[in-house]
Amino acid sequence: MLIALALALPASAQELVGHWTFEDGHALDESTGRWSPLVLTGATVSDGQLDVTSTQARALARGYIGPNISARTLVSWLTFADGTAGGPLTLDHQDFDQFDGIVFNENFGDVWQSGSNSTLRNIPGQSSSGLAPEQVAISYQPGPLGVTVTICQDGVQVAQNVPGVDASYGATSEVHMGIRHVLGTDDVRGDMTGTIEENRIYAVALRCEEIALLQPSTCDASTSDPEACQIVDDSAAFINDQAGTDVVHEGASNARLRPSSLDGHVTVLKAALTDGGCSVSGASPISRMTSGLYTGPDLDGSVGAQRDHASGRATGRRIHADLGGGGVVGDTYSSYGGGRFVADIDGDTNRVFAGHFVRTTGRNGIWVGVEATCATHPGDVLDAWFGEDVPNW
Repeated sequence: MLIALALALPASAQELVGHWTFEDGHALDESTGRWSPLVLTGATVSDGQLDVTSTQARALARGYIGPNISARTLVSWLTFADGTAGGPLTLDHQDFDQFDGIVFNENFGDVWQSGSNSTLRNIPGQSSSGLAPEQVAISYQPGPLGVTVTICQDGVQVAQNVPGVDASYGATSEVHMGIRHVLGTDDVRGDMTGTIEENRIYAVALRCEEIALLQPSTCDASTSDPEACQIVDDSAAFINDQAGTDVVHEGASNARLRPSSLDGHVTVLKAALTDGGCSVSGASPISRMTSGLYTGPDLDGSVGAQRDHASGRATGRRIHADLGGGGVVGDTYSSYGGGRFVADIDGDTNRVFAGHFVRTTGRNGIWVGVEATCATHPGDVLDAWFGEDVPNW
């Protein structure tokens, strides 16, 4: 049996509370459904990127309906040209002066830094790579001594400090892209020149090792579900790290291992769950994702937001997988066939893991799946998707 590795696992869809890919078909939409569509002022969207080259070009999102955001991580993939006290992503309040943003050249010179109201959570990072795609992220972890602010650039920690007073964000929050923030209704502060490939907000303080595993969306958001894209991309990052090689990528010689192929599988599965009345909370039918490797009958992987490891065996038509403190998948019964698997969780007939096994070579391969909770029996919901009656469930 493979030994579950002590790896930093990918952030799950459950923790993602803001996601903008700017892809055709969803250019102004936020993928989790928690924010209203973007309103552009001087900015444009083309080829899956937000262009904020014009003076004080910016994008605004409001209408937040998610959980209160306390611990948090802002992540941006961008190509930077120039800027003064502006940046790609800021969480702000509509009705009073409180914000946190990824900012360039505010009060520490020509470097990326955290920006905030009255400099309460400002710390310096490092300079930009300039005119090349880069990833910049800032996490905020509240604690007894204050909030720990960490800056990660291209997945590497470059700064950490515990400054000042923390902040939190709820229904009256807004998101700005291209500027630092807006004071009041029309006092725009800061400016950035460049293009933004993708922006995300997580309601958890991710470590730089976890942020390094994140990849911007590669599947075709014009023909698929953006949330399915997110599940596939984060699963692919974990699988590649676990395998120690680039197993899952768009140019893979094995077409079954391309993110666009996996995205098709997850999109169809998600539709089957949604059509069957399966849900967890809000608009999302996905609770957690599960992904990993298998060698022969031996499984090794990860499970969603709690970062449990999954390890076990697939023998005959049964999956026996220990979730490490999260129970046993298949305690009642689980099955797989035609590359698809359905797994009961802890004998609870309403909770299910389902997904796809994809062979790499011989008896080796990967799997990508999701967890959902259904109003009716998941076996009935997934019979058509599975291709036959789910056995003995």
